[in-house]
Amino acid sequence: LFAGEEQSGAEAGAEDEESFDASEIEGRVYMSMFLGGHFQDTYARRGKGRIQITDAVLGDVPVVMGIQQLLHLTVPTLSRPDFVDVQYYVDGESIVLDEILIESGLGDYAIFTLQGYGTYDWDDSSIDAVLFPRGGVRLVNDIVGMVQDHLYAVGITGPIVDPEVDLVPFPGLR
Repeated sequence: LFAGEEQSGAEAGAEDEESFDASEIEGRVYMSMFLGGHFQDTYARRGKGRIQITDAVLGDVPVVMGIQQLLHLTVPTLSRPDFVDVQYYVDGESIVLDEILIESGLGDYAIFTLQGYGTYDWDDSSIDAVLFPRGGVRLVNDIVGMVQDHLYAVGITGPIVDPEVDLVPFPGLR
């Protein structure tokens, strides 16, 4: 704001909603997409793609902050993710996030992982995903994870810039 100017209530509310700054995201981004069909006919579109972020510094990304707040008490090793891998496919108007992998690492070892799936709505710029947390030693983690996956998961729904992050009880019944 310029000196002497006041901000109206509507402008202040809009600024709060847009408080996330994408410039806080750092890392190497690799993307690929193969798409076929007719441009005008959305139902004929078919394809697949992948987005990968390595050496990431995700700053205050709303979804990461939400996951950390939600899982902080249950996962003491939780730190900000430094690796993201999303594989997806396009089927007409649907964008299906087939495999989502988010990892926090220590050197060459993943100390915390979220794995899951979901959908992305291009028109609304919204996501609906379910992620299953993992942490610790891989063998023990996989055994505990088989039971844990039936008890709870992390649900991410809403606009991609500021989605809601909640625990999903009994995700198999969803």
